[in-house]
Amino acid sequence: MGVVSPFEFIPIAEKNNAINRIGDFVLEVACRQGNILNEKYNGKLRVSVNISVIQLMQNGFVSKVISIIENTGVDKRNVILEITESYAIETNIDIIEKIVKLRDYGVLIVIDDFGAGYSSINNLIQLPIAGFKIDKSIIEKSLENDDAFYMMQAVVAYAHNMKMSVVAEGVEDKLMLDRIRKLNVDYIQGYYYSKPISFNEVLEYMENNKST
Repeated sequence: MGVVSPFEFIPIAEKNNAINRIGDFVLEVACRQGNILNEKYNGKLRVSVNISVIQLMQNGFVSKVISIIENTGVDKRNVILEITESYAIETNIDIIEKIVKLRDYGVLIVIDDFGAGYSSINNLIQLPIAGFKIDKSIIEKSLENDDAFYMMQAVVAYAHNMKMSVVAEGVEDKLMLDRIRKLNVDYIQGYYYSKPISFNEVLEYMENNKST
């Protein structure tokens, strides 16, 4: 089938619980690849891994994450778990306790797709997170609507006051880049810099862009 979008296969994987096996595999591979990158770049790079709410609902999820991190030898401070906003995250006490345990262990937790999910501001206030990623849809709205832009400016300022980092997702061209830089976000992600690439291509990309 070639390349299949996550928007297609993740809902199916979540429905039949294959997401748990996929998630464990992805986290382990990411940790091992993070080690390779940090051997080349002095331990300064972090790896971000998406975590499904279905995974968070597993019994033993926290111990499984810790086991993978310790077995691969990756520095836990270089691991970021990205959790997509959902009603369950805010209302499920068990999930919140797991997020707290992972935070206390030393893993960074961020909210993915901020602005596209449920009760975003409550999540920023209540959850023990290190930051969030602004959803592409909000980035696009901020290009067309000054009110959306000013709202995001205020949210980014709040995040920085709370010592959180902010990533802008889905930046695809110079116009979006120039606009987003005015938000004073910490990191920018999107096709403007690179489309999704294989790990070998990542190594090549890093070598070719050492100066940047």
